[in-house]
Amino acid sequence: MIFFLTRLKEVFVASNGPSTAVQSKVNVTENEEHRLLKITLKQSSLFNVDMSSIPKGKISVLEALTVLNNYKCSPNTWTAEKIATDYDLDSNNTQALLEYFIPFDVKIIAPEDKKQIKET
Repeated sequence: MIFFLTRLKEVFVASNGPSTAVQSKVNVTENEEHRLLKITLKQSSLFNVDMSSIPKGKISVLEALTVLNNYKCSPNTWTAEKIATDYDLDSNNTQALLEYFIPFDVKIIAPEDKKQIKET
């Protein structure tokens, strides 16, 4: 291992080609259209992110969970097309979201009383 480290010190690379200028990237968010959020969190929540608008074609996590819950409760009312038009989403992406993204259920099990527990 030490041999390789000492050999590495002896390596020298020289470049004789013309230097290329670094191209600056255009900020994509300046050209995107934005929409207002339909659902917001209170400032005292865990997420201290001030989001007033979101790019069209995207939704926030809270909006995604709300959409999935609405679809789960009444799929005839909240169709993929209706969700896509309400949230400015692509209909194919919305259909894939409803088909493949399943949020986990958090179940809180109530502690049992001592009276309910019977010894056998």
